[in-house]
Amino acid sequence: MTSLTFYGGAGEIGGNKILLEEGKARVYLDFGESFDFGSDYFYEYLQPRTVNGLECYFEFDLVPRIPRLYGRQMLRFTDLKYEKPDIDGVFITHHHADHVGHLPFIDESIPVYMGHGTKQIIDVYNTLYSSLMDVGEHTNLNLFKSGDKISVKKLTVKPVHVEHSTPGAYGYVIETPTGNIVYTGDFRLHGPMRELSEEFITQAAKSRPKAMLCEGTRMTPDPEKEYSEHRSAGGGYRKNSTD
Repeated sequence: MTSLTFYGGAGEIGGNKILLEEGKARVYLDFGESFDFGSDYFYEYLQPRTVNGLECYFEFDLVPRIPRLYGRQMLRFTDLKYEKPDIDGVFITHHHADHVGHLPFIDESIPVYMGHGTKQIIDVYNTLYSSLMDVGEHTNLNLFKSGDKISVKKLTVKPVHVEHSTPGAYGYVIETPTGNIVYTGDFRLHGPMRELSEEFITQAAKSRPKAMLCEGTRMTPDPEKEYSEHRSAGGGYRKNSTD
């Protein structure tokens, strides 16, 4: 039986940490930081003591306390005991912080999957603006392109490119023994490469998914902030954007 556990990204914007389990397979879809992360405690110069790993994050309940997930160094000042991880992979959709911001916390041996473009963008940030982009050290980093098929035990993960406000963004069609699941990541239907999103939508529909996971960053009860693609892009589709 397939199960989904939301450790982030539900009831908030960003912070996607979605655990997908099927039989003995356990993978995360993104591992990001929410838009308002730590805003109740930290501001500008007042930030968590990163030298202490996850100590402050656990103390203020900012990061979920999940056994067999985090790195040994990240746990050394906490009361959560380090154990060998039981996660088969973390699948990243793109490089924005709300999808990769908490990658430095996970154990370095856990396989991380991301697109070639995402890796190149992260490398450029690390070279030019290292303080703005830190995804941690990972000894099992795997790169993919649209059209690849990645097998993880009984799961088959198919990345499909999408149009977004950054290049190298992907959604996933995930085949499980009990039905397919679609994870959109962030996508839009305006921009210079909107045909990428249209291709993703076509492939997602053909898979006849039993569930679709879609982030809605334009969903708000305030009509003044409920921008459609038509309003934000000056034309084109009127459907709500998810970027």
